[in-house]
Amino acid sequence: MEKSVKTKYAKVAAVATAAVVSLVISGCSPSSGGSPGDETAPTELIYGLQQSPVGGFDPGNWAYTTYAPIEQAAYETLLHANTDGGFDPALATEWGWESPELFTLSLREGATFTDGEVFDAEAVKTNLEHYKVAQGRSAAQLQPIESVEVVGEYEIAIHLAEPQPDMPLILSQNMGMMISPAAIASPDQLLTEPVGAGPYILDAARSVTDDTYTFTKNPHYWNADAIEFDTMVFKIFSDGQAAFNALQSGQVDLTFGTSENLEAATGTGLSIDEAPGTLVNIQIVDMAGDEVPALGDVRVRQALNYAIDRDAIVESLQPGRATPQVWHSAGEAYDPSLEDYYPYDPEEAKRLLKEAGYEDGFTFKMNNHPLMQTVAQAIAGYLADVGVTLEIIVQPTVAEFVSDGIAGTYPTILAPNVSQSASIDIQNLLLPDGGKNSRGSEDPEITRLYDVAASMSPEDRASEYHKIAQIVLDDAWFVGIAQATSYTFYNGDEVEGLQTPVGHIIPMIYGLGPVN
Repeated sequence: MEKSVKTKYAKVAAVATAAVVSLVISGCSPSSGGSPGDETAPTELIYGLQQSPVGGFDPGNWAYTTYAPIEQAAYETLLHANTDGGFDPALATEWGWESPELFTLSLREGATFTDGEVFDAEAVKTNLEHYKVAQGRSAAQLQPIESVEVVGEYEIAIHLAEPQPDMPLILSQNMGMMISPAAIASPDQLLTEPVGAGPYILDAARSVTDDTYTFTKNPHYWNADAIEFDTMVFKIFSDGQAAFNALQSGQVDLTFGTSENLEAATGTGLSIDEAPGTLVNIQIVDMAGDEVPALGDVRVRQALNYAIDRDAIVESLQPGRATPQVWHSAGEAYDPSLEDYYPYDPEEAKRLLKEAGYEDGFTFKMNNHPLMQTVAQAIAGYLADVGVTLEIIVQPTVAEFVSDGIAGTYPTILAPNVSQSASIDIQNLLLPDGGKNSRGSEDPEITRLYDVAASMSPEDRASEYHKIAQIVLDDAWFVGIAQATSYTFYNGDEVEGLQTPVGHIIPMIYGLGPVN
């Protein structure tokens, strides 16, 4: 009986969402980006996004996140992630480990940057040294680099002070995007335009910052024959609903989908790509209890975990897999034996709160992602049942949410975290200098286990990562909710070739093309 009562919070929010969805369904169908039957007509893809690049066009300021399609259009990486969980050649043609502290790459000859500069080993060295001291939160991934050695004109050796097992993954994302060395030397140029070796070139005359970014095909791209769209336009929307409305009315061809609009997308004939997606969780930013003393008590954090009915939220609001863990189910840190670690038990939550001296409850604020409003409301309902008051900070845009998240403005944050690699997740979330650990919370044992695992083989290090996963649950660093299902909605009559690598939440642009 208790279970059915608690499910109401998820269901009430779901009903409200359904009502909103019903209001936006229209009879319009997405329009074509080209002329049917004319194989020589220029082709254009219009991509709806909810966030523009942070800090201009220097990948050192970026994360590899929801605006990744713009990143991929502007810049080429050293490696490409593929759908098999491995990597394909890009600006690097061969790569591998000589030892746990030495990673080498052979580079593609003949590639050039859009300013005419030649791509070579010196360019890679300049880029990696630039990224290591960059201001973006991805820079921590390159901190193990001790030096970058130019072995030959197209041969590079990366020497590490300590192992970084996910170097191939890192070099397939924004830290592997190659900028013209001349642009790195003139950083003001990167505030307004990218200067890379990517498949597209920004058309500044047809672009408006934070609104529309128009890219035209780069004829000098090393793999230009594989790029099918002549033009890619990225339109930035304030929220997911606005992007979905634009897709329905034919203003865009493809956009990141949400569970709230899944029924409407199906009903209007849109194509849907889905994959295991983000990890939805409440991150306890104020682990020390400096701002909210209650959050500094592990019993309180554990109580929050017991208070929430994950299964009900997944069933009614957030399609996916209910879990208290914060790791991708295909990752090395994920431990299936821990899935039931925090069952829904409000009485246990009340007991722990009383034991910690908070029988009368307490109040805390939560920075909330714009796409997580209904989930946040459900969470607030469950917490209210055990006497805890949650103040939801409603962020109007993803950009404002991210800005406050990086700054650690609020004591907790509800976020859909992208999880691609146990090593990078641990580094970002749990190490004191992690890009997503804004207040520098630290557990020396987690750091020790991470260092031990970093020098082990992939087969062996999973056991060390499982120990970290256990500590994270014991100490309740997070209130895990679910691994969501990730959706991409698109006009399947006009667009094909969607490819979503393992761990990615949206398709890469490289395989996209018009339907023939």
